[in-house]
Amino acid sequence: MGTLLFPHQTLVLKTAAISRLPLLTLIVLWRTLLNPYDTSASLNPDCLINSRLHQHSSNNSVGSKIENSVVWDSVYFVRIAQCRYEYEQTYAFLPLLPACISLLSHTVFAPLVAVIGYRAVLGLCGYVVSNIAFLFAAVYFYRLSVLILKDPEAAFRASILFCFNPASIFYSSIYSESLYALFSVGWNILLDTMHRAYDALPEKKWLCKLAYGYRNICLGHSPDEMRPWCKARVPLLYNFIQSHYWKVGFLRYFQFKQLPNFLLASPIMSLALCSIIRYVKSQPKLFFSLGFQASKEGKDFAPVLSSSGTDPKSDSGCFSDTSSSKIHGITFKPIYIGFHAILVCKSSAYWFASYLMISPGMGKRWGYLIWAYRAAYILLGSLLFSNFYPFT
Repeated sequence: MGTLLFPHQTLVLKTAAISRLPLLTLIVLWRTLLNPYDTSASLNPDCLINSRLHQHSSNNSVGSKIENSVVWDSVYFVRIAQCRYEYEQTYAFLPLLPACISLLSHTVFAPLVAVIGYRAVLGLCGYVVSNIAFLFAAVYFYRLSVLILKDPEAAFRASILFCFNPASIFYSSIYSESLYALFSVGWNILLDTMHRAYDALPEKKWLCKLAYGYRNICLGHSPDEMRPWCKARVPLLYNFIQSHYWKVGFLRYFQFKQLPNFLLASPIMSLALCSIIRYVKSQPKLFFSLGFQASKEGKDFAPVLSSSGTDPKSDSGCFSDTSSSKIHGITFKPIYIGFHAILVCKSSAYWFASYLMISPGMGKRWGYLIWAYRAAYILLGSLLFSNFYPFT
């Protein structure tokens, strides 16, 4: 039954795995050929909270290369896995990825500690977690696409685009993007698995939310010793960290010096904007009511795309106000999947791009532009990110 519903699932998994190989190769290549902009990645002071958790780095060349590849936010995830939450700014990073890294480093990859060093093992575990999570995320994205689009071919094209997405460098680095994508698209299936994994962890006290940070940093201190965010009416640790340490806040990214990053992101932003505009024009009531309009009428649905060529009997089309419509030979129809469904109709950039690539006349040109942009972004991203140069 699964093969009939999801005929390309195995191919999507293979493509996702293959897509990681050139990316990881580029990371190694750029690190070998170029000198990093910031060489602080290799710094690894003793843990503050519990010195016994710290184990010195190995002089092994393989271990050193792995350690030096831990850059940007990866430094924080690895540090949390090694030393728990020490510094105030570490509380900005959620504990699931560090917990997975710590668990693997003490089980499956524990024998490698004596060979390449503890921090290198932590880095290796981080790469393993992120890349395996990405493989499953690609499969679940394909399954979700089939269920929403009702078009296995379009779902397959969208999934291939996902496998080579512009943010690929983050999905293969020690970042939370892969885990986030995995749980976003496969939440109902993976919820029980996540609970079981949490219950199996030997230490759960450090798996905390913001309340953990408030307890550790604010409670038990005099007003003069308390951090500024502790005294706020609503003590929001995350907002304070983002603003105080990294100057992140509402509209603060909009600066002239960020213009190159906006130019880099403009194609994908334009694609997403076009998909949203098309959806709003076709379903204004549904969009602006956030789905409540359909609920009041007793018709909880999420629009989907169909290329079957049939003319479904329906009172709502995805891109027109009539019962159904055809655009470039594609028939659009609604599917009733409940109030809590995600209301989507080409609102996903991947799905929208999937259909642009087969549009008559312009399909090949769109396909070329989409793939050229992705290839250039992946190449540039792997170059800049892996060598600690400003990127995004």
